[in-house]
Amino acid sequence: MTLVSSGSPEQSYAVLCHLHLLVMRAPVLFSSDYKHFYCRYSDPSYIKKLKLEMLTAVANENNTYEIVTELSEYAANVDVAIARESIRAVGKIALQQYDVNAIVDRLLQFLEMEKDYVTAETLVLVKDLLRKYPQWSQDCIAVVGNVSSKHVQEPKAKAALLWMLGEYALEMPDAPYVLEGFVESWAEEESPEVRLELLTAVAKCFFRRAPETQKILGAALAAALSDAHQDVHDRGLLYYRLLQHGVETAERVINPPKQAVSVFADTQSSEIKDRIFDEFNTLAVVYQQPSYMFLDKEHRGAFEFSDDTSTNASVTESSETMLASQSVDANDNDLLLSASEKEDTRGNLVSNGSSSYVAPSNSLIDGLGSFTVPPAASSLPTASFAIDDLLGLSLSTNSPESTLAQPSLVLNAKPALNPGAFQQKWRQLPVASTEDYGLSSQAAANLTGPQPLLKHMQTHLIHCIASGGQAPNFKFFFFAQKSNASTGLGYFLVECIINVTARKCTVNYKTDESDLLESFAAVFKSAILNFGV
Repeated sequence: MTLVSSGSPEQSYAVLCHLHLLVMRAPVLFSSDYKHFYCRYSDPSYIKKLKLEMLTAVANENNTYEIVTELSEYAANVDVAIARESIRAVGKIALQQYDVNAIVDRLLQFLEMEKDYVTAETLVLVKDLLRKYPQWSQDCIAVVGNVSSKHVQEPKAKAALLWMLGEYALEMPDAPYVLEGFVESWAEEESPEVRLELLTAVAKCFFRRAPETQKILGAALAAALSDAHQDVHDRGLLYYRLLQHGVETAERVINPPKQAVSVFADTQSSEIKDRIFDEFNTLAVVYQQPSYMFLDKEHRGAFEFSDDTSTNASVTESSETMLASQSVDANDNDLLLSASEKEDTRGNLVSNGSSSYVAPSNSLIDGLGSFTVPPAASSLPTASFAIDDLLGLSLSTNSPESTLAQPSLVLNAKPALNPGAFQQKWRQLPVASTEDYGLSSQAAANLTGPQPLLKHMQTHLIHCIASGGQAPNFKFFFFAQKSNASTGLGYFLVECIINVTARKCTVNYKTDESDLLESFAAVFKSAILNFGV
C-alpha cells in the first residue's frame, strides 16, 4: 500500500497489478482497505482504471454505499474513458447483489447528467440490471422513458433502449411511437446489431399493443426483407413466416416467458486466472496474460494482447512486426514456440507436456456435430444464393457434374493441436499453394485487431493458434482438421498475412491431405471474403 501511494506511476502500476490479482482471489482480505484504491487526481489513466476494477472487486455489504458514492463522482471526470469505466463499475457492483436499492438510484441519476456517453453507458447497465432484477422495472422505466432517442447515438446504447421499449411496451406509453421513429430511419442506421434489436422490439410491442403497432411491424418486416445484411434479412423472413402460422405461434418463439438472469458470464476463464496466479511476481501479472501468450526466446516483435480470452482460447503469440514491403519466411521454425518449447524442440522432443489446444466450445457447433463443407469453389453459388436456396427460393445452381469435381470435406468441430505440434508440422510440410485475395472495404474497416477475424473464422471451424502484428499489417496462423481423421493426420495449416491499407490477403496453405486442399481452400477463401459482410 505504501509503494502504491509513494512510488512512481510505473512502480505503482506494477504493485497494483499484483494487488489486483490478490483482490480478485480473496477480496475479503482488502475489503476494509478500499479507500486506498480511491483515485487521485494526479493518477495516470491506466492506474485509475486498475483502481476502479479493484474497488469493484472489494465491494461488499459493508462498504458498497461508500464505494458507489466515490465511483459516482468519477462519472463526471473530464477523462471520458474513466467516466465510462466508473459507470460500468457501479453496474458491476449492482449485479453482485450488494445494496441494489441505493445503486439503482445512482444509476438513474446518471441519466439526468445529459452527457451522451454517460447516457449510453447507463442504458446498457440498466438493461442488464432489469434482466437480473425485473422487480425494478417500474422505477427504471419511469426514468428511461424520459430519455430522448435523438440523444442516443452509440449502437450498444440504442440496442439497450430498443430492448427496453420492446420488453416493457405496456409500461412505456410512447413505446410504439418511439419505435416508429426508428423504423422510419431504418436506412440511415448503420449497425446491424441495432436493426436486429429494432425488429425484435417492434415484434414484441406488436404482441402487447397490436392496434398501435401493426403498421409499424409491417414496415419493419418490409425493411428487413430488403436489408443487405444477411442476418437481418433472415430474421425478418423468420418472423414473417412465424406470423403466417399465427400470432400466438410467433409470440411463443419470439417473446417466450423469461427467467431472471442469475449470473453473467465472466470475461476471463478461471483456468487463465489460475495460470497467471501461478506466475506471481512476473510480467504475466502486469500483462494479465500467461507468459506463453507473449514470451519467446528472442523477445522479438510487437505482441497482441486479447481483451476477451474467454472466447479465444488459442495461443496468441506474436510474429515479428510486418512492414508492407517486408517478406516473411514461411519456414521460420521459432515463430510459434515459447522459450521452453523451443529448448524441447531443439532437444529432439516431440512434446513438452503442455496440454493440447482444444477448439472453444460453441453451442451451435456442438448441436450440429460436424460442419459439412461444399466440395469445391467451382461448385459454390454466391453466399447469398446458397442461403436463399435453403429458404426454399428458386435460384439457379451449377450443374451436378461440377459438384463431383472434388471429394467432399467435413471439418472437425473440435480439433486438438498444441503449438509444438503445429510448429513441427509447419516445418515438415511444404507450401502446397499460395493465394492472394482482395478484402472488401468493410472487412478492412472491421480489422482493427486480430480478435474480430479470429471469432469469425471459428464459426467456420477454422481456428487460430497464433496471431500478431499491428495495423495496418497482421499475421495469423490458422488450422483445421478433417473430421474422423486419424490421430495426428488430416490437418490444414494456413499462414495468412493481411495488409489492411492495401486490402490484400496473402495465404500460404500446407496440408497432409493434398486431395482435399482445393475444397478446404474454397472454404477458407469464402470465410475470408465474407468477413465483415
